[in-house]
Amino acid sequence: MKLKFISYRKKLFGVLWLVGMLGVLSLFLIKIPLPEDEKLPPLWITKLLTLLQPTLFLSMAVTTGVALAEKVNLSAPLAETIARKNPLTPAIKPQVLPGIIGGLIGGLALFFSALLWRAFLPSDFVAKSSEIFNSTGFFTHIFFGGITEELLMKWGLMTLLVWIGWRVFQRGKGKPQPVYLIVAIFFHLWYLE
Repeated sequence: MKLKFISYRKKLFGVLWLVGMLGVLSLFLIKIPLPEDEKLPPLWITKLLTLLQPTLFLSMAVTTGVALAEKVNLSAPLAETIARKNPLTPAIKPQVLPGIIGGLIGGLALFFSALLWRAFLPSDFVAKSSEIFNSTGFFTHIFFGGITEELLMKWGLMTLLVWIGWRVFQRGKGKPQPVYLIVAIFFHLWYLE
């Protein structure tokens, strides 16, 4: 029996979802401080249950992005290249230099803003933040914070917001105006605060 043809959108969903699940699964590595109580289930069951919500949200975000991104002229070039089984170099090459420059600028901005604002934050907040940061492993920082969160917020939420603005104000005609992207970015930043 031959395997059925898998559509491009299903392949794209699979690529994005699998990469996002690396971040979700990394949450299993976080140290969860639980009180000593005989009535609580074993820690591994508690950890597995904590993966349900991010898995559901990731699935919804990836589905939303796959369904709407192309309609509003947004893309995920690397994932799309993998889903189409095209060579990776032409898709990656134009992104390398802007990615390195943007990463350096963003990293420096975050580092210096953290130094600046640290002096204005309550000491117990700083201590608790450090404790949470230290209990979260490197793998979780990279995969959940670097990939899964981007899929949730940018691929899912921001794509949905741009699509809503485009459908409501442009009646779904032409390319979305840049204002919808700007509003989606500001909403995303506001939502994270």
